[in-house]
Amino acid sequence: MSKRRRLLIAGAAVVAALFVAALMNTSAGTNVPVAVFPSDGSQAASPTTQVSFRGAPIKDLTGIEVTGSKTGSHKGRLAAHSDGFGASFLPYKPFRPGETVTVSADPDLIGAGGDGDVEFKIAEQGRRSESGLAPKVHDPGGNPPGAEHFQSAPGLQPPSIVVTRRDPGVAPGHLFLGAKAGPGQDGAMISDDRGRLVWFHRVPYHTSAFDFRAQVYRGQHVLTWWQGPVLAGEGFGEGIIYDEHYRPLATVQAGNGYKMDLHEFAITPENTALIIAYNPIKADTRAVGGPKDGAVLDTVVQEIDIKTGLVEFEWHAFDHIKLTDAFNPYMKHKAYDFAHVNSVFREANGNLLISVRNASAVLEVDHASGKELWRIGGKRTKIPMQPQGFFVAQHSVTRTPMGALAIFDNGAGAPPIGGHASGRPSRGLILRIPKPIPGMPQLPAFVEHALVPDVPRRTFSQGSVQALPNMDYMVGWGGSEPWFSEFSGDGQLIYDAHFDPHGDDSYRVWKLPWAGHPDYPPSVAAKRSGGGTTVYASWNGATLVSKWQVLTGSNQNDLKPTGGPVTDSSFETAIPAKGGGPWFAVRALDSHGTTLGTSPAVRAG
Repeated sequence: MSKRRRLLIAGAAVVAALFVAALMNTSAGTNVPVAVFPSDGSQAASPTTQVSFRGAPIKDLTGIEVTGSKTGSHKGRLAAHSDGFGASFLPYKPFRPGETVTVSADPDLIGAGGDGDVEFKIAEQGRRSESGLAPKVHDPGGNPPGAEHFQSAPGLQPPSIVVTRRDPGVAPGHLFLGAKAGPGQDGAMISDDRGRLVWFHRVPYHTSAFDFRAQVYRGQHVLTWWQGPVLAGEGFGEGIIYDEHYRPLATVQAGNGYKMDLHEFAITPENTALIIAYNPIKADTRAVGGPKDGAVLDTVVQEIDIKTGLVEFEWHAFDHIKLTDAFNPYMKHKAYDFAHVNSVFREANGNLLISVRNASAVLEVDHASGKELWRIGGKRTKIPMQPQGFFVAQHSVTRTPMGALAIFDNGAGAPPIGGHASGRPSRGLILRIPKPIPGMPQLPAFVEHALVPDVPRRTFSQGSVQALPNMDYMVGWGGSEPWFSEFSGDGQLIYDAHFDPHGDDSYRVWKLPWAGHPDYPPSVAAKRSGGGTTVYASWNGATLVSKWQVLTGSNQNDLKPTGGPVTDSSFETAIPAKGGGPWFAVRALDSHGTTLGTSPAVRAG
């Protein structure tokens, strides 16, 4: 055999061996970096945590071993995430507080140490937080002046909306509000910007609806909100998803033994939910004047696979925020709330913007590793800021379509004292971070727009800023302020409205498109007065009704139209009916005259 032929055969054998090795590596996932949560170095994991792997299909997640330093090797099952790009290891038994958990696997693990393993610590439960010591938020209920009333829907008594300014050119869309805190009924509420109710869903007594908005889930337009009891700034509830027919579609719970908090419920394009939970854990608090065996209130950010309920991502404030970053003073007898994360926003690059209220800081966090990429604001800002750009106790941090930060700057880190607000007035803040120039120092962030009303408003907690598609901005003024406003693209106030009765407010306010198609029929009432009959027609949540046609007759099963169609004028339309009866019904028509739905028949009373 010639030397050339021997070399060719040898070369082919080497190539074949490399190809087989590559296949083996690929099948085992060893050359596909996989993220692990809780992430390496975390000090605050739950005893009932799952171990989440992201970045490879379940078939490539081989060789997984999970070992507790006190509880030993853990057996469990591997459950696939619904997108097919990860899985969660679900241990059959919990871990022990205070122990270190070691995770190893065949794939390369992101953040692993030199031995290729990921290690995290199980937190010990701390004393109860402030919420555990405080009474429930006072919910007066009742039937106060200012609440709306409808003949055809007597069970609905939402707050009314008073519009004090509406300039030409306001953005299209419906207003999404979570009415709460004041007298009357609390619930999820859709209105047009003239103050006319579209849909109201009352929540159970002593619960509230937070972060109510329209989103997209699995290609469907849906309504979402957080619902549950609220105790001193913390929520203990779940996420609710309704479809366009106002039918329950799904609920979302926090994973790993936590309770979902009220502050965030955002659905991502991957059909996951970004949520927040608070958890008191033991910690050394001497740096802020507390004891060595003190307690802090950790904030947990999770990404939940809505279909399976599995955790795909987890981030702990305790691992990234120093206790000394906080501006609020240490108070004994409760867990120190050093972070109080209140919003999470998924950026176009997949990373997360996390708002840390009590540190007056915003972090960008790498979605794969959970590591901080940069920080703006607070005591340890990594991005310089012009003085007028500093924000205090902020809420609802997002990106505008043009890349600026949209921040609700509360302006006050402490609650009112004796009825007098502290700090400066609140504002909507559009903050621009200049793009870095290679070889040059980072230019300071500057205020692009400060969104302020004609009369200053001070909001200790809550609030939101939304960049609208037409370049306007929607601002919800949050807790203790019943107002919500729209500003033009150059920062001028063009819309202002508030709740009535006094005392009602909304955590956030969104302006979004929505088309609702109830699967229940319209509602009707017929009232006799002065020899005539007035028919009242409504259809809670229907957005396509253009006109109403009254039907009447002596037999409830054989009703005929009377008079011509009447234009739909508000949530409830009052229609004088001439003659007929004693039975009445209404037929809802769209702009083309097509029947959308017909109410049951009622006898005039």
